[in-house]
Amino acid sequence: MSINPLPLVKKLWSEEPVRLAVDGALAAVVGVLAVKFGIDGNTTDLIDAGIAVVLGVSGAEVARSQVSSPATLAAKLAAAAAEKVVGK
Repeated sequence: MSINPLPLVKKLWSEEPVRLAVDGALAAVVGVLAVKFGIDGNTTDLIDAGIAVVLGVSGAEVARSQVSSPATLAAKLAAAAAEKVVGK
């Protein structure tokens, strides 16, 4: 039985592209640090937890909540346009 992660990745990319890209890049950096400088598992876990806190609880979360996905924005624009047409 194989699991296809592609639908999940597509869904996440459409909803939160910046977070997905930043999480992936930071995970790669932590991996390189672990291999190149011999950082142990406990330290990498601590770094990952710090990154999760910064990305999840900081002001970036507030800013992200104010941004609409392209699909949501298109729906809002279509609704506003339809409202103007009906209102005239």
